[in-house]
Amino acid sequence: MPLSRRAFIAGLSSGLALSGCTGLPRFTMEDGNGDYDYILTAEPTDIELIPGTSTPAWTFNQGFPPPVIRARQHQEIRILFRNRLAEPTTIHWHGIRILNAMDGVPYLTQPPIAPGADF
Repeated sequence: MPLSRRAFIAGLSSGLALSGCTGLPRFTMEDGNGDYDYILTAEPTDIELIPGTSTPAWTFNQGFPPPVIRARQHQEIRILFRNRLAEPTTIHWHGIRILNAMDGVPYLTQPPIAPGADF
């Protein structure tokens, strides 16, 4: 079912309002291989925006609100981004000084990450 702009904005507004109701989830590694500091997996998940009501959403690591990545100024971190959505996607890093090729603007700084692919 296609998502209308109105439904998206309504859901986003509800999500932002409700995100202040709970603490932000702590970020944990998915595996202990040591190759990456963080692993972000974009995937469809059912979340509960309204108690007792399941809402399909695209989430990171099946969490809502999304995990928080913490780093100190000048600290380098390595992040593996896994796209488990049915659509190509990217992730854009706001407020971070980063190589242009890693900035996540589709078709401008990098190609979108295909479904099932990692970046």
